[in-house]
Amino acid sequence: MADSFTEKRRHRRVDVVIKVTDAFSTSHYYYSRDLSAGGMFLESLNPYPVGTLLHLEFSLPDGQPDVRATAEVMRSVTTELGDYQVLAGMGIKFLDLSPQDVERLKNYIEELSRGF
Repeated sequence: MADSFTEKRRHRRVDVVIKVTDAFSTSHYYYSRDLSAGGMFLESLNPYPVGTLLHLEFSLPDGQPDVRATAEVMRSVTTELGDYQVLAGMGIKFLDLSPQDVERLKNYIEELSRGF
């Protein structure tokens, strides 16, 4: 049985590692664990609380400019020291992607789903 969080997802999600930069601090970055046209999960030992807004940038391998988005933390996962069964991080939802970037994400996800 799927958990209630999974059931709320509207977009196809794929496992992929992408370097995601905080747009206000290029020295602060995360790595994604999965991606959809609606959001992603970012690894973080110190995830922000639910409701926090982030300004993110990341590249797709299509040669076009970086995707830039404001995102909201929808899920914050922390772990106890030594608990390696739970991945600490944040489930984020994109708030302001352009229609072109949504289409780029959908195309990339489709390619990953087919295995290139």
